[in-house]
Amino acid sequence: MKLKTKLSTLLLGITSIFALTAAIVTNPNSGNAIEAKAEDKVCYTLNTTGTLQGTNDNYANNCDIVSDDITWNFTGNSKMNPWRLGGKSLTKVDRTVYTKTAMTSAITRIDLTVGTASSITVNSLKLEVSNDAGFKNITDTVNADFIASSKISFAPTTPSIPWVADSYYKFTFNVSVSGDKNKY
Repeated sequence: MKLKTKLSTLLLGITSIFALTAAIVTNPNSGNAIEAKAEDKVCYTLNTTGTLQGTNDNYANNCDIVSDDITWNFTGNSKMNPWRLGGKSLTKVDRTVYTKTAMTSAITRIDLTVGTASSITVNSLKLEVSNDAGFKNITDTVNADFIASSKISFAPTTPSIPWVADSYYKFTFNVSVSGDKNKY
């Protein structure tokens, strides 16, 4: 499964978004309240273009990759461009991508854009949010349907309450692959 962002063909697209608060203002001419529309603001985009590659070429191993002061840990082939999740002869095995550095902003939505999934089955996809780097205290879990070559949006389970600043994020792809050749 190739991973890419919505901006262009990149490696792994993770965009963290927080919404500016909508304001209620009064129209001085009529006295009626007018709602100002909230705008999404991108607080972080995983910048994986071009040369950002990890040190791992084994689909079953992890490596750290630093992008814009955020350290990510990735299970898969990070020497390939784009990065690849997968492996061979797998039955319901978790492959993860997670932050080892806390995101400093409160976040109301994360957009994950994924590439193709060739000869691999993604059984499930979830995002876990934690207030500790070891993911011992999970504060929210959001499950999503995996659709290859699409943008998948994740939002807090309580939409009016954003994920708090200084949280850690982990995507878990549960995958199956038949055969003895690496598929991704």
